Amino acid sequence: MSNNEPAMSLRDYFAAKAMQAMIGNFRIVNHRNPLIDGDVTTTEPHREMMLDYNIKTGESEGAAEIAGDAYAIADAMLRVRAKEAK
Repeated sequence: MSNNEPAMSLRDYFAAKAMQAMIGNFRIVNHRNPLIDGDVTTTEPHREMMLDYNIKTGESEGAAEIAGDAYAIADAMLRVRAKEAK
């Protein structure tokens, strides 16, 4: 980390923990090398997570969605933390 980069915030830490928990229950499926298992459903512990890699933009839209959800969870955790501190 360079001196110009900010340190990891508590929000970043909470988001990382939330994302770790979210993806821990998913089986990542890549369009280029799909995992084939007809028995997997969204109600089972190991659900498929499509990364939806966009060749034109070079972005993984599914990964961006998961990251956004992780920060939403982190923000909720911070709000609850602030209420309990009062």
